[in-house]
Amino acid sequence: RHWLSARQEADTMAQHPNAAPAVDAEVCHVVVQIARILIYLHEDMDIIHRDLKPSNVLLTGDNMVSE
Repeated sequence: RHWLSARQEADTMAQHPNAAPAVDAEVCHVVVQIARILIYLHEDMDIIHRDLKPSNVLLTGDNMVSE
């Protein structure tokens, strides 16, 4: 099954201006967001993401993971 999201203005993690080593709290914040999204997709939507990598994670300007 394939799932598409709406096009949003966001950088991928690989393109993000803060792609260099970040403050630990920022990294933890992003990882927790990704984990919550993956749990939701797997448990509630029965979707398994098979290509999780930095260039597939969209971040908004304030380091929020774009859904």
